[in-house]
Amino acid sequence: MHEDTEELNALLYSDDDSDYTDDDEVTSTGHSPSTMTAHEKLDWFEGSTEEVASSAGPTKKRNDDAESSCANSQYPRCGEMGSLSGNKRMRNEKIRETVNVLRSIIPGGKGKDTMVVIDEAIDYLKSLKLKAKAFGLDSP
Repeated sequence: MHEDTEELNALLYSDDDSDYTDDDEVTSTGHSPSTMTAHEKLDWFEGSTEEVASSAGPTKKRNDDAESSCANSQYPRCGEMGSLSGNKRMRNEKIRETVNVLRSIIPGGKGKDTMVVIDEAIDYLKSLKLKAKAFGLDSP
């Protein structure tokens, strides 16, 4: 079956469509749709603060508590982050506790940046291992 191209074009481009207005025309912005606008994301992100200690300067505020930000949220997808946020928060808390233990073990570790504490902990453990070998205590 062969269809007439002129008839198809006439149907596609006919001006008989009385319901059509220029307002029905859609112009592409080149961007994909999102559940939140960039402005809403910025407002939501800037509202988050939690304390972060640094040896380089004064204490800064930053909040990584997505659940509290989502509790009264108008954004429908925000609640989906709850379980991920809870797991992340538990992991971060465990890391903080471990770093605090290292700070208490390392000589002069109090008040130092987390990365410095970890580096010094590695060096300190290496030196303890050498001292143990010097006393004849070899590890397997």
